[in-house]
Amino acid sequence: MEAADHPLNAGRLGTSSDRGGEGGRVTPSETKRALNLYELALSLVETTGVPITLGVTTIKEYRTEVLTIHYLPRSGHLDVWHRRKVLTIDRWRGPPEVTHYVRGEDWEDALKEAAK
Repeated sequence: MEAADHPLNAGRLGTSSDRGGEGGRVTPSETKRALNLYELALSLVETTGVPITLGVTTIKEYRTEVLTIHYLPRSGHLDVWHRRKVLTIDRWRGPPEVTHYVRGEDWEDALKEAAK
């Protein structure tokens, strides 16, 4: 067994998805779904997000009762939180890349509702 195949080792950045504690690759359909959700989250945080200064960095934050979205405009990094982190997208030097995605109707429905 190679080191990367060991169940305790993380895979390559941008290839993991949380499946209730099980590691694994993000499937093409999950990637497409995650990128669609990213577009919703990005539009929310860009239009109604509040700038917050953390040291020398300014992020934009959008909050609802159940969601928190953090966006770092300079790097293009975006996190969506629903009790825990459920989506992370990185855009550093290229197209958006799904680095973390937890499928869940609760947070996805809340995001869609907020975007209406």
